[in-house]
Amino acid sequence: CIAGYYCTATESIPCYWTKSPVPAEPAVRQDLPGTGTLDSLQKARAEAILVSDGTIYTAGAYFSGTALIPCYWEGLTRQDLPGGDGGFAVAKSIALAGGAVYTAGYHFDGAKNNACYWRGTTRYELPGDGANTSYAESIYVQ
Repeated sequence: CIAGYYCTATESIPCYWTKSPVPAEPAVRQDLPGTGTLDSLQKARAEAILVSDGTIYTAGAYFSGTALIPCYWEGLTRQDLPGGDGGFAVAKSIALAGGAVYTAGYHFDGAKNNACYWRGTTRYELPGDGANTSYAESIYVQ
């Protein structure tokens, strides 16, 4: 499976690709709910993917019209995550542990990006130096 997005003439669409059930056929694309603009700061995207018990989980973001909303998809069901007050946040990685979904990424607070992770829909801040930008790019939970 591969996570990402594609662009039409007017919008970006998060998606994932899976292997075709027919050997030697091209991969199969599955669009995910939510779109974005073509602007790099408002682009919808699936950033990470995992498969558990036949269910595909992806993490990323979509543009609501006023903010870039971090989210994850369980199959085709989108779960929005709380972002920051700055209107820009992205989930970059996804993991499952103990029946819970974990995502890692960052949110903009109006002045800088801040590394964080989410357990379910609860956001937890990761410590930075307080003055500079930080990003969480990957998560693993035992």
